[in-house]
Amino acid sequence: MFTNLYNKSIYFLYMDRGSGFIIVGLILVLIFSIFIVVYDKVDKKTEEKIKSEEQKIIEFVQMKYPDFKVYPSNDSPKKEIKALKQEDGWYLAFIQTGSGTPILYANCFFVRKTDNETFINGRYEPTFIDKSRDFSLVKCY
Repeated sequence: MFTNLYNKSIYFLYMDRGSGFIIVGLILVLIFSIFIVVYDKVDKKTEEKIKSEEQKIIEFVQMKYPDFKVYPSNDSPKKEIKALKQEDGWYLAFIQTGSGTPILYANCFFVRKTDNETFINGRYEPTFIDKSRDFSLVKCY
């Protein structure tokens, strides 16, 4: 009795290849879907961790330089903060934007990862020629 059932299952696997491919395909889709869900959760946790770290660095610089506590602001002229994480630390820019000019000026900082020492990385005030150039947080221009 069991031998007959075993032979039928082997028959199903070897003789009905169309169904076998469908089952294998469905299993692969299921495994891939589980991988995407797990990866997405890990990616969101990493993103939240970086945002939290970014906020701490911004607050640290604002404590050291109180003039920048008014950033960010939607009042005119708009004030925004841009941050970039690198292996050696964080690059920050406190940017004031205008309505006609993309950037009126930007104050740039570098916060070293090892000891949170803060360095003024420069001040960017674009000239008429510079207005079309992309702004670099690392170079502060």
